[in-house]
Amino acid sequence: MEGIKNTQEKFCGKEILEKKIESLSSKNEIFFFTLVPSENSETPYCYKLEMAYDGKDFSFIDSKSDIEIKKINHHKNAVINIGKQYLYSEPSRITNMYLIKGDKVTILDEKTDDSGQKWYFINYKGKKDINMWIKAEAVDLKE
Repeated sequence: MEGIKNTQEKFCGKEILEKKIESLSSKNEIFFFTLVPSENSETPYCYKLEMAYDGKDFSFIDSKSDIEIKKINHHKNAVINIGKQYLYSEPSRITNMYLIKGDKVTILDEKTDDSGQKWYFINYKGKKDINMWIKAEAVDLKE
């Protein structure tokens, strides 16, 4: 993604945009553009490159961009590290369901509650899929 760093150009016209993407990309990357007004009446809008994704990392082109993303490294795989850990329908609502040490889960989202407790929204694949909240301290992340 080195070729796209600090690219502040605006690309007016679909053909120009497609040619620029071909010249920027050396592998399978995804580019994120916003439409911006142009000074030209023939092409009232241009495309501005905001960020790129190479399958692993996001790169912002302009650090002052209005675009914000929340990234939790896609879906992380994790393992329960406590003998018996209860699941929650919401971070403050415990259920009678639980997972045990060694159960494998996928982390779909994360949040921190008002008291500073970190939570993961997980998916557990058993007889049926379970999507619930669990305390982050009960989980070991696999990298």
